[in-house]
Amino acid sequence: MLMKLSQRIWGKLVHVLVITIFTVLLAFPFYWMVITSFKQNLDLYTMENNPFVFNAKPTLEHLRFLFTQTRFVRWLGNTTFV
Repeated sequence: MLMKLSQRIWGKLVHVLVITIFTVLLAFPFYWMVITSFKQNLDLYTMENNPFVFNAKPTLEHLRFLFTQTRFVRWLGNTTFV
């Protein structure tokens, strides 16, 4: 009885660990997109900076460029309707 309980706990622990690793691997590209979209150009291209955190003050410059200087909204609409 105690052995089955121990096996069940270990099985559940392994299951949760596998799901957690899988979730982190799937979420990482989205985290990277969000972080890089708010970074300044200097922060993006300086090799000494840590790529996983903001080394300089976050900016909306890239998003402003995306929505004002490109046809992103049109492209997004085309993708949605196709």
